[in-house]
Amino acid sequence: MSSLENMTQYASSDSITPLPILQAANDVRLICKALQSLRPADSNTLIDFYWRGLSIRDMAKKQNAPLGTIKRRLYNARQRIARYLR
Repeated sequence: MSSLENMTQYASSDSITPLPILQAANDVRLICKALQSLRPADSNTLIDFYWRGLSIRDMAKKQNAPLGTIKRRLYNARQRIARYLR
């Protein structure tokens, strides 16, 4: 079942109000804006790690960068996202 089908089923339930759906959509918008505020290398690193599930080692190979650089990008990007979302 696709995520759209899940949302449709979730939204069509009589016991569900639209508020949780609207809050989730707002959270997604905030996260997208926060990602856009990062340098491309940092946002790509976060996306590869959290959404694509790549390991730090795989990201280092993909980006042709040392492991320490990938770890620093993840750390810095997390810090910037946290500041943005406060």
